[in-house]
Amino acid sequence: MPRIPRGRSHSSLPHRSPWFTRPGIRERIERDAEIVVSAYSGLALRLDEKAGTACLEGTLVHREAESAIPTPIALRIVLRDGYPRKEPLAYETAELFEHGNLDGHVLREGRLCLWLPTRSQWRGRDPEHSWSWQDRDALLRFVDQVLVFAERHLIWQVTRVWPGGESAHGSEGYIEYVHEILSCPVEQLLEFAVAFGESDGIDPYTTCPCGSGKKYRFCHREQVRALRRECGCIGPAAFEAYGSRASP
Repeated sequence: MPRIPRGRSHSSLPHRSPWFTRPGIRERIERDAEIVVSAYSGLALRLDEKAGTACLEGTLVHREAESAIPTPIALRIVLRDGYPRKEPLAYETAELFEHGNLDGHVLREGRLCLWLPTRSQWRGRDPEHSWSWQDRDALLRFVDQVLVFAERHLIWQVTRVWPGGESAHGSEGYIEYVHEILSCPVEQLLEFAVAFGESDGIDPYTTCPCGSGKKYRFCHREQVRALRRECGCIGPAAFEAYGSRASP
């Protein structure tokens, strides 16, 4: 009678190496971390091969502009599989910030909402900041922006008004972005809404909603398709809600 092979036990399965041990990745992480730590000595690189995690962890000190009173801020900067192309995530870990209050741009688990993904400085999408993940000091610049965020959040905790520019969360933030890029009146924006469903719902040979008189195919179609790839599917109800808030 033929012998039926048994499945391998967990102990005999080959060990999967952490993502950061791939050729060149660990060296890039260690180099970037050294640049950061030279500027922010309260942070340290943590590489956990057993858990497969990589992060910068420790304390940044914010000094209030007038009094220079120091405020220590406990942070974890998580480097993800795909780094450096994939953006790090920043967390405040001591609950000094108000977790879960989106007006303060901190999620429930303490993750900081630094920017709308379509405006990510890490991806070079913010025209006011000319850097991206490809720069040698990108991780340092990212931590710099975390400290800027921290200062703004601390001000917000006192004033309940966010200092500086901000984007809404969720679909509303993406619609704000679309509205800014298309640079059109709200009424026309709502006509473009059907292009952001499961598929582009605007007939390519109909007149473009922008009012130019051109066929949609030869006017805004490619720009709208590029925006849809960036922002994903946005339901018509979200556009209607935005329109009702934005209309005078």
